[in-house]
Amino acid sequence: MSVLQCQGHDIHMPHGIEITTVADIEIHPEEVGNSLQFLEFCATFGEILAIEEGQPESILQDIMRGHSGEIGNISSVKSHLQLLALLQDSGN
Repeated sequence: MSVLQCQGHDIHMPHGIEITTVADIEIHPEEVGNSLQFLEFCATFGEILAIEEGQPESILQDIMRGHSGEIGNISSVKSHLQLLALLQDSGN
């Protein structure tokens, strides 16, 4: 237990629980914050970036398992191409 001092009183706080799963995907504990930020970004800008349902989770899954499949099938590559196309359209 952790102990906090508040106005001269000791407050005993329980230890937190380490989070290792985000959207049913096993994540390294040090990457949980980044993963949550990524999902929040996708939720916020999903309509503008034309992100399909389930796509952010698929990208996280690809990244976490170090996907070694064919490059054309990787969700993160598809998303990068989609984002680049959006940026190119907005620049014209």
